[in-house]
Amino acid sequence: MKKLPIGIIDMNINNISILNYLTPVFKHEDFIYINDLQQLEYEGLTPEAINERVKKNIDILLTCGIKLLIVVSNTIIEYCLPYLKKLPVPFISIVDVIIDYVNNKYEHKNMAFLASTNIMEANLYQKRFRYNHLYPLISDELDKIINDNKLKTNTSFSTTKELFKPVMKKDVDIIIPTTVNMMLMKTEINEYMPFINIVNIPELICDKINNILTTPEMKGKGKTTIYINVSKKKANFQHLLSVKYKLK
Repeated sequence: MKKLPIGIIDMNINNISILNYLTPVFKHEDFIYINDLQQLEYEGLTPEAINERVKKNIDILLTCGIKLLIVVSNTIIEYCLPYLKKLPVPFISIVDVIIDYVNNKYEHKNMAFLASTNIMEANLYQKRFRYNHLYPLISDELDKIINDNKLKTNTSFSTTKELFKPVMKKDVDIIIPTTVNMMLMKTEINEYMPFINIVNIPELICDKINNILTTPEMKGKGKTTIYINVSKKKANFQHLLSVKYKLK
């Protein structure tokens, strides 16, 4: 029987490190990751234009015969949810896995919510969290540090310290990142918020995959393929990946 791949769709590179977590856990599975890097953040596009760009990439994944779609872009969930619900394959939403975990494990607790300006303004999470107190921490600068390969530097530590300063003396029960790449800042976050649990997004997605795949692949070495729509020179994400992949 032909091995069917698992598809991952993203926008920008804020979640590409999900591949570092998934491929070792599901070492027999093939993964196809597709990204739209031509129009970063989809700024200036209408909802209709965003849906068209997303549909184009999902059509590529469906043509590849994916058995499951993982949507790791908050923006795609924000604008394309009705379309995603009509797909012929099951899909996993980064938004849902985070919200479900937080509400099940930390209902009516104090939460530090780590998100970019765009995600904060979209209100994807805040309206669904059940919390005692929600401390919003806008983290545009952290994304830039990660993307510019400045982790574990004076800049990354000082920026993290400044970001978390308003909650350092608060009774925080859980820190909630909203992109997978933010998990790469765990050393910096633990420096200033020690012993506070951080939502492990990759682990939650792995659990969800296991729940959906009743017959996971058990033979053969899995392959990882990355589709992008810019030149390799402009695709500056190699420093975020520790897995082998084929670029298309």
